[in-house]
Amino acid sequence: MGFLDDITKSAKSIASKAVKKTGEVAESAKLAIALRSEESKLEGLFAALGKLTYEKADAALIAAEILEIDEQKNVIKQIKTEIAENSGKTFCPACGKEIPDDARFCPACGKSQEKKAEAKAEPAPEKKTEDEKKNMKTETTTPVVANTKPLTAEEFVEFFKATMVKYGFTK
Repeated sequence: MGFLDDITKSAKSIASKAVKKTGEVAESAKLAIALRSEESKLEGLFAALGKLTYEKADAALIAAEILEIDEQKNVIKQIKTEIAENSGKTFCPACGKEIPDDARFCPACGKSQEKKAEAKAEPAPEKKTEDEKKNMKTETTTPVVANTKPLTAEEFVEFFKATMVKYGFTK
């Protein structure tokens, strides 16, 4: 009976490895779908901003769209980071291209990768639960800075001008 027990143990081991790998593939697929969805939302935000700019809409509306685009880019960056962590590969934080683990500079864009060593020294962030991930992907929040007062009209105009220059709408 020892032979049958060995076969049973081997079959159980293979089955458990297959289940684990299937779970990893499913998680990767979920992240890829979430990434495509968030990138689609970003394209919609860019279209809305373009329409507002074309129609010469209120500066406050354009600034709000720019903030929403920045938030959407951050969500996409978080998902890409999670995909990279799950894949075990290393990606350049500047251009997003895959790079060798020991690279000091990105071969695609030339950006220094020295911060990578510092990031490895830090403790790993806590894994988010499924509910936290769902909330992260569906909630949009406006960044709030503690102890700030509302902007005056002049301050807002200066902020808006700086934002337009930052994103290349004016010089």
